[in-house]
Amino acid sequence: MKHQRIRSSTDTLLVLWRHRRGIVLAGVAAAAAAAAVSLILPRAYRATATMMISESKIGSDSVIGAHFNPRLYNTFEGIIGRREVLARVIEEFPALAEDGVVVDDLAQSVDVTLVANSRLLSVSVTLGDAELAADVANRIAAEAQAFTTSQLNEREVADVRARLGPALEEARGGFREAEARYAEATRPGSVQALEALHTNLLQTRLEIQRGRLPFVSALIAQRLDQAGDQPLLALWQEAQDRLERHRRENSAEALEMALQAVWDVQRRLPREQGESQAQRAQAEGELAALGGASGAYAEMERQRLEQRLRGLDARMREAARVAADAQATGETINALHITALLEDERLDAQRELSRLDYEHLYSRSTPALEALVAGYDEQLAAVDASIEQVRSLIGRAMTEQLAAESELTIARDALSAIQLAVSETVMRLEEKNQGLIVVDHALPPHYAEFPRRKLMTLLAGALALFAACVFAVARENLLGAAEEAGAGRA
Repeated sequence: MKHQRIRSSTDTLLVLWRHRRGIVLAGVAAAAAAAAVSLILPRAYRATATMMISESKIGSDSVIGAHFNPRLYNTFEGIIGRREVLARVIEEFPALAEDGVVVDDLAQSVDVTLVANSRLLSVSVTLGDAELAADVANRIAAEAQAFTTSQLNEREVADVRARLGPALEEARGGFREAEARYAEATRPGSVQALEALHTNLLQTRLEIQRGRLPFVSALIAQRLDQAGDQPLLALWQEAQDRLERHRRENSAEALEMALQAVWDVQRRLPREQGESQAQRAQAEGELAALGGASGAYAEMERQRLEQRLRGLDARMREAARVAADAQATGETINALHITALLEDERLDAQRELSRLDYEHLYSRSTPALEALVAGYDEQLAAVDASIEQVRSLIGRAMTEQLAAESELTIARDALSAIQLAVSETVMRLEEKNQGLIVVDHALPPHYAEFPRRKLMTLLAGALALFAACVFAVARENLLGAAEEAGAGRA
C-alpha cells in the first residue's frame, strides 16, 4: 500500500476513511471495557440535605436584617462536622459500625457547602447505600440543629444561672419562711377563740349592767325623793323609759345591718370563687401546654405557673373559709336577733316585776343600795379589764397576721421579680443566638454518584475514537514521509 504525507484536510479525511474499521473497533472496545469496569467498581451514592442558618431576632454584629455574613459559614461548618455530632450519628446506625466506619471516615464522606448569596447550607453524604446515605444526611442535619438550638448558648445560660441563681434561691427560701409564718399566724382557732371569749365577756358585762340598772334607778329615785324634787323624779322615769326604747331600736337596727353585711359577703363570694376557678383553669391549661418542653425558659415558666396555681389554691381556700365563717356568722346573728326579741319580751316582764318590786327596792336604805351598786361596779371593772386584755391579744394577733401577710406579699413579689428577670434574660439569649434549621430532607438518590456507567462508557468510547483517529493520521503521515525520503535517495 502506498502511503503519502498529509498536506490538506482532504488527505486527512481520506486517511480516516481508509482506517474507519480500526477506528470504530477501537472506540467500541474502549466503551465495552469502560462499561465492564463500571460494573466491577463499587458504587457510591450522594444524598444531600439542606439547612438554613436562622436569622437573629434582635440583630447582632453578624446578622442585620436579611443580610448574612458568610464568615459564619465556617462556624456552622465546624458545628456540623463536630466529632461528637458524627459519633452520635454512628451510634444511631449500626450498619455504619458493622462496616467499620469511624468518625474520621464519616467526616471524609460529609461535604458541607454554602449556597451562594443565601443562608442555605448543603449537607451531602456519600456512601455505598442510597437509603443509608439519605438517612445519615438527615440524621447529621437533625443532630446539628439540636446542637445549635440546645447547646450553642449553654455557656450564656450557665452564666445567667450562676449570676442569678443565689438570689433566686434566697428569694425562694424567704418565700417559704414567709409562707410558714403566715400559716402560723392564720392557723384555725387562734383569733376565733379570742373573739369568742370577747363576745362572752361583752355578754357578761351586759348582764351585769342589766342587774345593776334597777338598783341605780332606785338609788337615784330615792335621792330625788329625799330631795323633794317630784318633777325631776318624773323626768327621770320618763328618761329611763326613753332610753330603754332607744336601746331596743338600736339593737334591732344593728342586728339588721350586720345581717345585711353577711348577705353581701355571701353574694360576692361565689363570683370571686368563679373568677379564681377560671384563672386556675387558665393556668393549668398553660402548664399543660408546656408539656415536656425542656430548656431554662420552659423551666422558669413552669415554676411561675406552679407558683400561681398555689396562690390561687390558697385564695380559694381562704374564700371557702370566709364563706363558712359568713354562714356561721349569719346563723349567729339570726340567733341573736331571735334572742333579742325574746330578751325584749323578758325585759317587758322584768319591768312589770320591777314596778311591783319597786317599793321593795325603794324601802332599802341608801347605804345598802350604794353598796350593791359598788359591788356591781367592781364586777364591771373586772370584766372591763378582761375585755381590754382580750382586745389587746386580738389586736396583737391581727397585727401579726397583717405583718405576716405583708411579708408574704413582699417575698412573693421579690421571687416573681427574680423569676421574671431570669426568664427574660434566657429569652433574650435564645432570641439572640443563631442556629441551624432543616429546610429540606435528603432523599435516596436514584443514580450512583460514582461510577456513572453511561458517562464512563461515552467518555471512554469518545476518547478511544479520538486516539484512534490521531494514531491513524500520525502513522499515515510518518509512513508517507518515509516513502518520500526513500524515493528521493533512489
